[in-house]
Amino acid sequence: MLIILPVMLQIFFLSTQNLEMSYHRDQIEQDVVAFIEEGKSAYDSGNMPKVGVAKSHFSPSTTSTEYILTEEPIEVNGIFISRYTVQAVEFGKTVYEVSTYLGAPLE
Repeated sequence: MLIILPVMLQIFFLSTQNLEMSYHRDQIEQDVVAFIEEGKSAYDSGNMPKVGVAKSHFSPSTTSTEYILTEEPIEVNGIFISRYTVQAVEFGKTVYEVSTYLGAPLE
């Protein structure tokens, strides 16, 4: 019993730690997708998407993740489009990044 108990506790601890890490990654992915969708919605409404540093939608107390929103104009064959990028940065390292292209408005 004394041999099995430490092994069981270690397995429990590792599974709990992995579950917590999975929840944290999922929260980051949800935030990034939410920022991308907000940017696309703003662009479709005739406004420019939000740029700069943003706070989490789902966990305002999270201080280790910084969301950087950038918009870069690009010209392709005389047509101007924008590349909208959202980066999740933790401790100075990009852990998740999503980009989308925002085309010229339809006339």
